[in-house]
Amino acid sequence: MQLFAATGIDGRPIANASSDSHSASWGQGYAMSVVLTTRRVPARAMRIKLLGTHQTAAPIHEIASRAAGTFFSVEGVVDFQPEGGRHYIVKGELKKAGSSVWIEDRETGRVVTEKVVGK
Repeated sequence: MQLFAATGIDGRPIANASSDSHSASWGQGYAMSVVLTTRRVPARAMRIKLLGTHQTAAPIHEIASRAAGTFFSVEGVVDFQPEGGRHYIVKGELKKAGSSVWIEDRETGRVVTEKVVGK
């Protein structure tokens, strides 16, 4: 499964869809319980750490996917200036030739941060 999340604000880690889904899936074998984490943030400039990754419920599945060259991830920090009353979502693409992750305005689909691009 592909998962895109904000994992930190201004250098501090935050609860996020990746860690929350991992915790919810613990002990379920190959069954993945996805948790979509949401949060309110103040309307001020901030630095957001973004993650785009393939995520699996079983560690052995991730190891096998990495060995097969089908497990991709990208991570980086972007400047973000949210506007009051707006809703945003972390989006991205995971592919062999350059994965990327960014933040969009949920209603308009407008990209509101730089794209973090992996190798």
